[in-house]
Amino acid sequence: MAVYKKLYKEEKMKFVKKDLSGFILLVLVFVFMAVPGVSASDSEALSEAKKALELTGFIETVAGTIPGSVDQVIKVIRQARPYLTEEELTQYKNVLQEEMTEKLGALSEKVAALYAKYYTLSELKETNRFYSTPMGKKIRQSTIDTAPELTETIQNWHMKIAEAAIMRIRQN
Repeated sequence: MAVYKKLYKEEKMKFVKKDLSGFILLVLVFVFMAVPGVSASDSEALSEAKKALELTGFIETVAGTIPGSVDQVIKVIRQARPYLTEEELTQYKNVLQEEMTEKLGALSEKVAALYAKYYTLSELKETNRFYSTPMGKKIRQSTIDTAPELTETIQNWHMKIAEAAIMRIRQN
């Protein structure tokens, strides 16, 4: 950024002396170089990505996984800090639940940006058309409904593999 500032100062002086319109153009170039901008197509893709998250039930799906995720974190805290009382663990659990729920919007924004980055505008529009159909709506609802159970299944699978890996390491 320091290089841009130095160049900016040098070029500013040249253009101010020669041509005010050139200076304005230079300022615009530096603004767009220093601050990542969103082009009209990027903005439209981001808008379609947000719509896709809504249509697919992303927020509801993630929200449904929060209780299971919190329980897993509490298990880890309980093991790492066995001296904590049940009251303290309940307090941790409540705070975790609140924090995760409050941060869903920010997570959604980040995921929408990722979708806009990795999918074309056309692909996002096609996804949104599909999730507006009866079959898309059915998949959305079943995804939301099964998310907590699926999350628990995956977490249990992870734990079994981790336990097996520990046992294997201990045997060697």
